[in-house]
Amino acid sequence: MEDIDALIELMACPVCHGDLEIQKDKKNLKCIKCKRNYAIKEGIPIMLPKDL
Repeated sequence: MEDIDALIELMACPVCHGDLEIQKDKKNLKCIKCKRNYAIKEGIPIMLPKDL
């Protein structure tokens, strides 16, 4: 998880390009702008939009 903590400022929502925040459970990223959630599985953020 430390890798994501170090990179979160470089990452953006693939849909609206908003900033992301790591949720308290450390299992999801949430876009601050559009409120979409992206799962983190085995330390890898799954950031493919559901509508693809």
